[in-house]
Amino acid sequence: MAIAFALCLAACAPQENEVVQKDGKQEVTQQDGSEFSAVNAKDFTVNDAGVFTDTWYNREILNAGNRGCGSCHESMYQTIHNLTAGDYVHVVGQPGYGKDYTYRDCTVCHFGFDMMATGPNLKDSLHSIHMSSQEFKDNGNCMSCHAHNLAGDMVLWDDYKYQAEISGYADIRKEISMKMDSIGIGNSNLADVVWDDSFVLQDIAFDQPISTFEDGTPYFFHAVNLGLPEYTEEEIANWTVEVSGVKGKNVWTLDEIKALPTTEKLLTQNCDGNINNGPLISTWVAKGVSFKDFIDACGGLEDGMKAVQADTYDGWNCFGFSFDVETMLEDEAILAYEYNDEQLTEAQGYPLVLLHPGVGGAYMPKYVTGLHFNDSAEGFADNWLPGATNSADKTAGWMYLEDGAEFKVGETVDLKGYVYEHMAKGHKVSQVAFSADYGHTWNTIDVPADHDPAVWLTFEGTWTPEKAGTYVLKVKAIDNLDPALETTDAAGFPDECANVIVKVTE
Repeated sequence: MAIAFALCLAACAPQENEVVQKDGKQEVTQQDGSEFSAVNAKDFTVNDAGVFTDTWYNREILNAGNRGCGSCHESMYQTIHNLTAGDYVHVVGQPGYGKDYTYRDCTVCHFGFDMMATGPNLKDSLHSIHMSSQEFKDNGNCMSCHAHNLAGDMVLWDDYKYQAEISGYADIRKEISMKMDSIGIGNSNLADVVWDDSFVLQDIAFDQPISTFEDGTPYFFHAVNLGLPEYTEEEIANWTVEVSGVKGKNVWTLDEIKALPTTEKLLTQNCDGNINNGPLISTWVAKGVSFKDFIDACGGLEDGMKAVQADTYDGWNCFGFSFDVETMLEDEAILAYEYNDEQLTEAQGYPLVLLHPGVGGAYMPKYVTGLHFNDSAEGFADNWLPGATNSADKTAGWMYLEDGAEFKVGETVDLKGYVYEHMAKGHKVSQVAFSADYGHTWNTIDVPADHDPAVWLTFEGTWTPEKAGTYVLKVKAIDNLDPALETTDAAGFPDECANVIVKVTE
């Protein structure tokens, strides 16, 4: 990873840039390694309301359109994808569900853990990159990325724009805010945000489908923790899986594994770093041999074998955890070699992955070359990380709905989204909750009681806005065992719900 760190820094280093004028903006074609990325370096002094309604306050005071990653980077996916140097490529797939990446999609690997395990520390390097960029120095400043909250902390605008403070709806200001209409302030606050304590989708329907792009093409998120493997055709032809802790056959070729009875299973893989409203989640039909059938074909386990660890071609060891065999059998784990009737791709883990329904993607090892059963009592039992306070990671997201979407008063629109929760000690999603008053009020709808907890739930319903203004629409999953359960992402940032800002006009 030290090599990857160096390559990333090389990719982010200042390059010679071509600056052109386009539609009143400076468009900088910046060379990052061997590819190019477009950066619209917007002039911070040319005020813009952005995704908020175009009021004097939102435009001249907040200057919302010139703040946050999206104010300069038209595509964060393209920006990340273009971080290349030589043969090194940041392995990241195009996001699904009509989304772009945000900085929060990066925090789990680049803010949360030791950088030698997961990559460079972006808290430092992002500041260095921007402050050494001439186009940023000419057009931006600290407030291009940051905001000051009421506590006096400097936070990131891309988080702050969804918070109640921005419209005066923090609890300590609620009474003042609600009286501002007496002096002609729209929607009782300077930011023209509508406070709607009745927001909930109507005629809602749930489903558990495979994940697709909007055109129906299957969508697979992929994250490769240690880079794509560079195996040869000969290595694939001679690929074997070595097994220890079993009574019988302990070396298997791919052809022998594929000759075993096949099973198919619909399951969801959710990245451990997937935030609320994130795109790092996908659902497909996996085909392969069940974990139970494979153990049986190996002659069963030796006495005392309780857990298993996987060897992989790329060396990813799932943070060193063993997995509880009994839990894997109960959850119908599978050694898979096809997704949706197609051979695995390299990024998906070709030629063989071990899928454990209900756990995070980091614990579904790819490029499997070995399975080693052991007598560890510290296995990942009941999908609960040893020593963890909460392994029931729940998430929700809007689909095909991004900040700045515009609707009309009185016109009914269809809104879609998803909810999901890792299966851990009986936890699962029981309700989906909606809010449009910054979470002061949550209106809930029960999900189908018989849903498969190993598979996400998508929802679709209607909404008819009755008032013009800016809305901050929120959705979250409710846990069945602890309805008040809140989660943080792996970097420690609060991550309770999915947010989107929409504008409604007359």
